Amino acid sequence: MVFIDPKETFSKLNAENKPIFAFNVINLETLFAVIKAGEISKKPLIIQLSLGGIRYSRIEFLAPMIVSAIKNSPGKFIFHLDHCDDLELFEKYLELGFNSVMFDGSKFDVGENIEKSLKAKELAKEKNIFLELEIGQIGGKEIGHQAENQQILDLEIIKDFYKKTQPDLLAIAFGTAHGIYKKKANLNWELIQNFKKHIKFRLLCMEQVVFRFKKFKKQLVVELTKSIFLQTF
Repeated sequence: MVFIDPKETFSKLNAENKPIFAFNVINLETLFAVIKAGEISKKPLIIQLSLGGIRYSRIEFLAPMIVSAIKNSPGKFIFHLDHCDDLELFEKYLELGFNSVMFDGSKFDVGENIEKSLKAKELAKEKNIFLELEIGQIGGKEIGHQAENQQILDLEIIKDFYKKTQPDLLAIAFGTAHGIYKKKANLNWELIQNFKKHIKFRLLCMEQVVFRFKKFKKQLVVELTKSIFLQTF
């Protein structure tokens, strides 16, 4: 099957108030596992590579394998570049078959993040590739196991960032983190709800799936899009 369109897929799931699961792959074994999961479940899935995973397994080998696996599977998949914070690499990797990409400028100050994000948007638009951006640093590390130092931004900063960049998908910091939580997470659900009131936009939740299911029953009013099943490498 050909790649499914991210924008159409997210719009459909949004209307149905359903999430989509994203899986990081780092080798042939993890790739085959995700492909098999998609075929058995018959659900759309995101196969993604992060810079950490790319450092572990050379992207010039792994990306073509992922593209081939998707094209030869009856499953429904999006191929996503996750948390790329280097514009030079971002531009280079656009040529490797991704139909969804994330530029993560959250390590920069807000002004520089906006500037770099707009450059990333221009590059992605030239290739007609779905773009995700991030505002506010997510706690924890992409490489490692413990999550701390979560950042929660002011609503006005997030609104200004969105209005100036207008990405297809936005990841915001509201207390979530990469890795395992060392202490009880302090999630700012009020920030999410206020953001939704001001901007009709689908938000990305950077939390692990186990935590999502635990909280989701109490937070059905909050609409979130993507669950990260595997810790980002």
